[in-house]
Amino acid sequence: MSLEQSANVEAENTRQTRLVNGRYVSIRESERNEKKRKIINAVQTFGIIIALVMCSYAILADDNYNTEIIVNNDEINYMIQTNSRDSDEICIAGGLDIHVGYDIDLNGNISEEEITSSSIVCHGTMGFSGPQGQEGISGSNGSTTLLVTEEIPSGNATCPLGGHSLHSGVDSNFDGELNDDEILTINEICNGMMGQSGADGQNGENGTSGYSALVRQEAPEPAICRLGIIIHFGVDNGQGDAISNDGILHDDEVTESLKICSAINEGHRITDIVPNVTNSFTNSCSSLGHFHSTDSVIMAAGNLANGCELWMTDGTVNGESLLRDINPTGDSLPGRDLGFINVQTSFGERVFFDANDGQNGRELWVSDGTSAGTYMISNLNVGDGITSITQVATWNEGLVYSTQNGNQLLFTSGERNHSISVFEASVFNINQIQTLISETSTWSSFGGVEMYSNGEDLWFNAD
Repeated sequence: MSLEQSANVEAENTRQTRLVNGRYVSIRESERNEKKRKIINAVQTFGIIIALVMCSYAILADDNYNTEIIVNNDEINYMIQTNSRDSDEICIAGGLDIHVGYDIDLNGNISEEEITSSSIVCHGTMGFSGPQGQEGISGSNGSTTLLVTEEIPSGNATCPLGGHSLHSGVDSNFDGELNDDEILTINEICNGMMGQSGADGQNGENGTSGYSALVRQEAPEPAICRLGIIIHFGVDNGQGDAISNDGILHDDEVTESLKICSAINEGHRITDIVPNVTNSFTNSCSSLGHFHSTDSVIMAAGNLANGCELWMTDGTVNGESLLRDINPTGDSLPGRDLGFINVQTSFGERVFFDANDGQNGRELWVSDGTSAGTYMISNLNVGDGITSITQVATWNEGLVYSTQNGNQLLFTSGERNHSISVFEASVFNINQIQTLISETSTWSSFGGVEMYSNGEDLWFNAD
């Protein structure tokens, strides 16, 4: 081909064009643009692959991981952005949103207007658990660590003043003892030398004057010992109701007592209420009480004429006498349920007991040791007011007792026909009485099981 023909062909090729995106573009320019698009598509594909790899890592490392891949092309950033996706109706287990676009405004992010395509990658659901593995072989028993101490005597080369040696090791033969071949460490702790004596301290203040030790001698009760002495030892310190440093050893100040009896104690009969006929005492007629002030005995005893009634004796042979025939038509059986209870009241020494006069049932009685001073406290109920389940306690220079049906807790100081609620006793003021009555108004049972007093305080069960 001639040079002229070649020039003509070249000119013809230059004039060939294509219609691309609504405008005519030369074939050569069109081919260059096509090549550029293929390169961009390859870069996009490679970027997506990288994004997917990094997304997979994000799933393993952190569910909230976000990433961007930037590819610079002719001063326009091509970006791939991934965001974590919470669980929803599309991705039940969550997943990732992958956005592809151009960072036209070059702010390092692609906005919604700059996104050209988006994809969703969902997490797969968790698979089923695999089968449980076989149990491993049990380990062998471990050895016990032992610690033994030995005393180091004085004069030892290591510890001149003595001390202790600590041996530690493992009980490899499991005999519970640390043998010589099992010792791993030995540590010696030596006693230190005694330090110099410190300076003398200041003299303390003089103590207060002490109380005098006292001894008191008295004769025993004749019923206990006819010939002897009782020696009381104590301190004049004002214990209890006593007065300190008054030179008198009061009962509350006694700490020890020595009782010496020089007479031979011989037991003998002192009563014969029914001479040579029958017994004066039975199982239900044998209660005894004691008046300390007169050293006499009050008791329940029976004879053929009066039945079981209230008697007194001064402790001498045949010194008994009928104190009062409480039930002229039968047996009053004094003290059958409560026994005889000695109380030091505000009126003097009194003995409380139960008895049946044949008219009012079994009620609470009291005696000062005389016939005139023996009477019924009060008639609580129609029938028996006192039974074997009645509880009593000495308190506040009087007697507290529960009624037969247990719905009352009464107090008496021994006055005739005078029993009051324990909550109305004179030891309480008017405000305390009103409070106690109000708080116990709904209670229905008092002292039916237990009642106890130390003379000043009273304990009882209630419901």
